[in-house]
Amino acid sequence: MQNKPQSWDIRFDWTFTLFQWIAFALGVMLSIVNDGVTGSVVAAAAIVGVYASAMQTIPREVRNSPSVGETMAVIGVVITVVAIGLTGGVSSPYLLFLGSPVFFGSAFLDMRRGLEIAVLATVGLAVAMFTLDQPLGTTTLYQAGALFLLIGVAMTQARRLNLEEQERYREASTASAEDLQQVERLAAAHNLLSSLSELADAAELNPVTVGEAALRDLSIAVQFLAGEVRMGSGADAPVVSRRGDPEDAEHTQRIPIRLGNRDVGSVTLHTAEPLTHSESVFVDEALRPVALALDNVILLRDIAKRAVREERVRLGRELHDDIGPALASLGLSIDLALHQYPATPELARHLESVRQSVTSLVDRIRMSVADLREDAHESVVEQAYAIAREVESDRLKLIIEIDERRPPRRAIAVELAAIMAEAIRNAAEHSTGDTITVSGHVDNDTGNLTVSDNGIGFDPASVPRGHFGLIGINERAEQIGADLVIDSTVDGGTRVSVHWSPT
Repeated sequence: MQNKPQSWDIRFDWTFTLFQWIAFALGVMLSIVNDGVTGSVVAAAAIVGVYASAMQTIPREVRNSPSVGETMAVIGVVITVVAIGLTGGVSSPYLLFLGSPVFFGSAFLDMRRGLEIAVLATVGLAVAMFTLDQPLGTTTLYQAGALFLLIGVAMTQARRLNLEEQERYREASTASAEDLQQVERLAAAHNLLSSLSELADAAELNPVTVGEAALRDLSIAVQFLAGEVRMGSGADAPVVSRRGDPEDAEHTQRIPIRLGNRDVGSVTLHTAEPLTHSESVFVDEALRPVALALDNVILLRDIAKRAVREERVRLGRELHDDIGPALASLGLSIDLALHQYPATPELARHLESVRQSVTSLVDRIRMSVADLREDAHESVVEQAYAIAREVESDRLKLIIEIDERRPPRRAIAVELAAIMAEAIRNAAEHSTGDTITVSGHVDNDTGNLTVSDNGIGFDPASVPRGHFGLIGINERAEQIGADLVIDSTVDGGTRVSVHWSPT
């Protein structure tokens, strides 16, 4: 296993400490053996010991800084030269200790300072010898100078290797972190593909589920405080999904969701820090399946709307040109039968009843033709999803379980949408619950819808004045002849149900 660079620094420090204390111990013992316990020997041991202790007492970060380190190395040379002068000059046992400042300067400072300390140590030894009238031409002086330079060069190279090792370790750590991020992003992209595949298999592929899957899986690899997905191009494109709270975000980045040269949507991410280049590249790549999914949703909607439009026109034409005249002819035949052939009173009442049924049927066909000729309108399910995009948040979850076979007529659909929207918004604002469920069955002129929540509920008999939401719901239900039931109890949640059928 590769050692961290900090461990090599610690090993250098231990080696220096060991070298220093061994040199000090040898200097003390050999000086006592040679000269006995004299004042000079004690003074030399004292000043060198204080210096060695100071080198180990000063915090490593402070001692190894260029200014403090260089000062301590020079002080070490001066103190050791004094100790050498007190204990025999060139033959002093402290000659080895003079190499410790050189060791320190080369290993912990830099090459220039290390060599300068080595030269200073050699000059200091020469000064001590000159002061003691010792000949400067002795080989010991030159050997000591060469030793100091050798220590300086060796420790400098060791330090260079240590710095190179640190740089390689940092590069390896950076590469490892980038590889780990890449693996996480690949996993997030795979999860996104799997989510979209599962949604497609479960027939739940709609803009809301696609947006939720995209934000959920993007959050695994990209750190963002909030995000939103829009379907369509332009800043006013509808939001299909939101996640998080952008209040504390300092940066906002909009990433288009593109399929070829077309924008099928966009993702807006609110972050504390700007996205890095690699994160932006990942988001672009991860949004490719989202672009395909949204494009498929748009294509299916266009096909469905076109098919519905054509079918509405065909049905309207058949009702108007074929079935309508046939029923009118049937009504005329009944009228002729009533006037041309006298009948018993019982038969006459029966024919009158049939005639009224035919007339009612003709009126209903006329209304149906009018509805079919009008512009297509959104289904109840689409309207429910549109409302969900407005109110859904991290705190509140909206579940839509509507079985819609045929959308209701426009006259009914408008009022149903208003009732449903008011019920959902009331639950979101006042219930304090975390789940709202919209369920029901819709089949043209027949159906039922229920909006329920798991909130605190209320007492319908004691609604404060100024709250007209419930009054509006009742008025709209009466306008389309629907039955409305509001069931709510304190701490028991609220349930708003509306049922409609042909009169």
